[in-house]
Amino acid sequence: MFEFFIFDDYYNETKKYNMKKTILSIIAVIGFSTLSVAQIEIYKTGTSTDISGSELVVQAWNGQEHHNDFYIVNSTQMAQNWNVTRVKINENPNWSDYICWGPQGGFGNCYPASGMTATSWATPSNDAPNVAVGDTAKLSSYITPDYSVSSANEIYRYYVGTDQNPKMDSVDVRLVFVVGLDEVTPTLSVNIAPNPSNEYFVVSATGTQASSIKVVDVLGNVILSEKMTTASKKVDVTAFRNGVYFVIIESDEAKPVTKRIVVRH
Repeated sequence: MFEFFIFDDYYNETKKYNMKKTILSIIAVIGFSTLSVAQIEIYKTGTSTDISGSELVVQAWNGQEHHNDFYIVNSTQMAQNWNVTRVKINENPNWSDYICWGPQGGFGNCYPASGMTATSWATPSNDAPNVAVGDTAKLSSYITPDYSVSSANEIYRYYVGTDQNPKMDSVDVRLVFVVGLDEVTPTLSVNIAPNPSNEYFVVSATGTQASSIKVVDVLGNVILSEKMTTASKKVDVTAFRNGVYFVIIESDEAKPVTKRIVVRH
């Protein structure tokens, strides 16, 4: 009888010890998982509010390309190779879009609308920039709405993540059409040639008087900003680096017009 109680006490204590180890192991795993949860911060250029997981509403001009820049901050515990997945919600097949994506401080890669025809489209894995802890990458979205068929709002969702977890976080861009806005606003028509450009390009504006011209690189840096006193202007690009630029023509009477140009020496 005495030996039985000794064995019984030993069994109970051993059972308690193993259960305690199991509970501690579960707590440790949960704690490690909590520390390892990916954190991504998303900021629109020029703002200081983290808009990851939220929506940016943009007033949409019919037929006008809309450009939005986002800085993506790596707040995880390790450097990661990031991809972008673009998903069209309330898809309108007449609309077109493209993106530029890469590390901050570099040109990154731009993907044309002709290659982004799928409702859900992802940047190639071999183009994924490696973003160190605390560093940032830049996403530039370009959307051209066409309300000739429908004035329904279109939403473009941009996921940022890895190959293993492609949807770590996201931001939505919603384009909102204002009824009657196009009918009361004069139209500014802009043509740029040659494109691609080697030594120069000429900007020609018709429909209303253009007031200024601005050339911006894919990182948002203003390369050129001048007044336009005539209907056309020649821009020297011999000092420009090879790459993609955006020419913004503004008028006091009409909506601004943005055109994409490639410089290739």
